[in-house]
Amino acid sequence: MAPQAQFIIQDSDDQTTAALFQRHRAWQPDSLPATVGGEGCDCVLEGCTGTLFTLVEDEADKKIKLLPAPKVEISINGASCPSLGQLLRSGDKVTAGTAKLHFYTVRQQEKPSLASLFLARLSKTLVVLFVLAELWVLFVLPNQIRDNRFWKRAIDKQRISSMLDQLRRDVSKLEAPEPGQKALQAALQAELDARVRYLRQYEDRMTRSQRRAMQEDLQEIQRLTGRLSAGQIMQPLPPLQTDQAVQAIVGERH
Repeated sequence: MAPQAQFIIQDSDDQTTAALFQRHRAWQPDSLPATVGGEGCDCVLEGCTGTLFTLVEDEADKKIKLLPAPKVEISINGASCPSLGQLLRSGDKVTAGTAKLHFYTVRQQEKPSLASLFLARLSKTLVVLFVLAELWVLFVLPNQIRDNRFWKRAIDKQRISSMLDQLRRDVSKLEAPEPGQKALQAALQAELDARVRYLRQYEDRMTRSQRRAMQEDLQEIQRLTGRLSAGQIMQPLPPLQTDQAVQAIVGERH
């Protein structure tokens, strides 16, 4: 199948003796063979009569061939066209009478592959995301930086998380020899674990007062942990000295 052909036609229009101007138009044959010339041809050239040449498909080369009409002089790229015709190449300049035609082959656009479609859509998506990111940096981020509450909230969240992690490590390392101290250590560990689970679920929805209360509770747990580590809570009771008590009673009677 021959490639599709297109001609850029440059007509000479001498309507006045004082001016000579040129007009350009494009013509593409719907099917082959196609005739070019005066009235009745597939492509009508102004100022021409009869058929100047015919475009046919060359069976051997599958290219477009120009066949000049009998007794019509046609030149291609400045050289006279043979009477048996000549194969046209894209870019050839055809002169027929006062008209000049530029021949071009029109390649059919291939259907894009899935990979190229994916890359095209990905590129568009990245461009949109990049533009949105720039808009956020230009208009949203400055307002958040100026808002002290934004930084205060971030600092409070970081402080609470750090205190929880440190307290859990400290409580787990405590040495509690007494049963009461062991029970208090287990209670503190359970309380800290419960607060970690709470933060994972509700941290982003906590109000300013709730975060402040959380910090105060953690500070109290920190004080209890320090006292427990120093042995200042639930100290062992001194042993009961029954012998001394009996001797004191006996001494009073004597």
